[in-house]
Amino acid sequence: MQRSTAPRLGKVRAHNFRDSNSRLADRTESPGAGHALVAALASVIIPLIQSGGKAAAPEERAGERSIEEDKLRPVGGSDREESALTAEARDLLAALERFALSLVRRPLADRREDKGAAADSGNFEDTTVPSLVGMDAQGTLAMRRFLFHQETERQQLLKRIMDEARDWVFNEMPIRLLTFNSDGTEIKLVERQHLLQCISLDVQQNFNAYVHSFGPAHLVPRRTIRHFLANHSYGRYAILSHTWLPGAEVTYSGWNSFTACNASSPGYGAPGYAKLRNFCAVAARKYAMRLGWMDTVCINKDSSTELDESIRSMYKWYQRSDVCIAYLAETQSLHNMEKDKWFTRSWTLQELYAPRIVRFYTAQWTAVAENENVWASDKAGGSSSSMQLLSKICDATGFSQSEITGSPRSLNRVPIWRKMQWAAQRSVTREEDTAYSLMGIFNVSMPTGYGEGADHAFFRLVKEILNSSTSSVLEIANWGLGARDTSVPSVDRIGLPSAANVCPSALIPRSPTSYAWSAKGDVSFYPPSTPITLSHLGLRVSVLLLPSIEQDRRNLLYRRKPKGDYSANVPATSVVIDYPGGSGTWKRGPFRILDSAACSGTGTAKPDVHVFAVLNIADKATAVLLPKTGPCFAMLLRPNKPVDDWDIPEDFSFTRLSTIRPITFDVIRHNDSSYQIPKEELKRHGMTLRTMYL
Repeated sequence: MQRSTAPRLGKVRAHNFRDSNSRLADRTESPGAGHALVAALASVIIPLIQSGGKAAAPEERAGERSIEEDKLRPVGGSDREESALTAEARDLLAALERFALSLVRRPLADRREDKGAAADSGNFEDTTVPSLVGMDAQGTLAMRRFLFHQETERQQLLKRIMDEARDWVFNEMPIRLLTFNSDGTEIKLVERQHLLQCISLDVQQNFNAYVHSFGPAHLVPRRTIRHFLANHSYGRYAILSHTWLPGAEVTYSGWNSFTACNASSPGYGAPGYAKLRNFCAVAARKYAMRLGWMDTVCINKDSSTELDESIRSMYKWYQRSDVCIAYLAETQSLHNMEKDKWFTRSWTLQELYAPRIVRFYTAQWTAVAENENVWASDKAGGSSSSMQLLSKICDATGFSQSEITGSPRSLNRVPIWRKMQWAAQRSVTREEDTAYSLMGIFNVSMPTGYGEGADHAFFRLVKEILNSSTSSVLEIANWGLGARDTSVPSVDRIGLPSAANVCPSALIPRSPTSYAWSAKGDVSFYPPSTPITLSHLGLRVSVLLLPSIEQDRRNLLYRRKPKGDYSANVPATSVVIDYPGGSGTWKRGPFRILDSAACSGTGTAKPDVHVFAVLNIADKATAVLLPKTGPCFAMLLRPNKPVDDWDIPEDFSFTRLSTIRPITFDVIRHNDSSYQIPKEELKRHGMTLRTMYL
């Protein structure tokens, strides 16, 4: 077997690595020079090992390096470190480089034999190493260990990067993406595996540069690697938000996979292809992207599994995108953009809210708002044209400026009813999409099932919201039936429970449309003290029952005293009345809540009593809390038999009276009474705490 021509030593005694390092440090004149020597070693010797000994010798490299190569050397490269060394240290560095070169150029079989011997003994004692001028055997052994340790760390870091890359691509990136050149041409459709291969190839080819930016391999945290992948050219992508062209879109089934989109492609001149090409061109030329995603071509809708994953991941994909390009096909300029159909579709709600950066483009693919900073989101305002655009967005969507400019994290603080209100006036093609398009907004996930119907889909969505909400789930009850014209007996019936009784609760409507008639003003809810459960009987909730009398011409001018220290007045309310063949509205009230006459009359003088069930209370161990900010939120109940006592029994039955809008009122506190009412005093004030199924 051929052996290396480098001088060899017999067995050497292993010494403490720290002692050997101290010897190396002693060759420099200061601690700073020692650090510089270590940095120089890392930048010179390690590339030699990785290249397999094919690098030129130090003196050869010095003569062959061009001026342009010197200009391209990194600022933190070896030249800077070498300049900080003494003459003796530079000589040592050159000797060490020759030594490392001799190691990596040794025959492969020879190195395998040495490595096997070291592995058998569990250390490096039996490893024969070439001697180094100016360094004894112990120092040579220490250097071998140092180089071996450095290379091991590098390989471990490479494995960590590739493991994270696989996790990133298959869990954070869309299933399929468009790739294109720097000018947006040569468009291809690729799978996730292709992206992983591209990242792997790039990392291996440029590993030295990446290692230099990472720092010590064993100190690299996971978030640093994730940040690197998120900013990699194959980890960044633009995403398109648009409305579909009837029968003209490029779909996955109509795309020849992995074939470049060019003039010879079928349907190349169709409007759908023009949209695709323009999207890729804007993404590449304006935002330097190499990847793009659009739902029409990147989702295989023939696969129910892929369609389900795509719908459930859609919000995350828009949120992870580097820029969302919103194409307004009916918009010519800023002045008429609020009339674009894009603002009326259910899916575009999350496409507007989820991305960090959204840029709007007209039908001619020109930016709606001029902004020198291409990475400034049109949602953020800033320039005068951006502020005008922001105002248009708010007018078209019903968002407030604080809602549209807030971060996606602030979405968790938006009440349930307010999110539903955003979607109340939006439309879909498939009725189930009314619910499916809101999964991301509410941060819930559920299987999709086209054909189940809008009522079932929305009820399943509400159940997921109730199970996952960290705020008060009773916000879900802030909706009304609505009316086309409250002056005539005609109502919009969209919010009423369906005939099939899909939902057993009177607090849950059939669709988001009912939330267009939420209570006016700021209604606040306490977090529930006990779990609020949904069963076949409805939602089990704690309510505070407040009897009232309905004013009529006989008692309109007669002022009565409250039962205790609390009272309230509710103006006349439009109640929805069902009758065979239709429905209508009926004015009831005004009502005087907790009037002392409510449960005191007898015989024909007994007043007409209605009960208000207040939902936004807090049921504590010894007290009941009324809302401190905002009004009381209540349901109007009609007793099915006369109320004879202020203490309403558990088995007392009511009929809920549906109203155009939810009922709210302010409680009047007398005698310096508190918002916190001890439970033993509730009866004195005419109040009853009950747990009911609604």
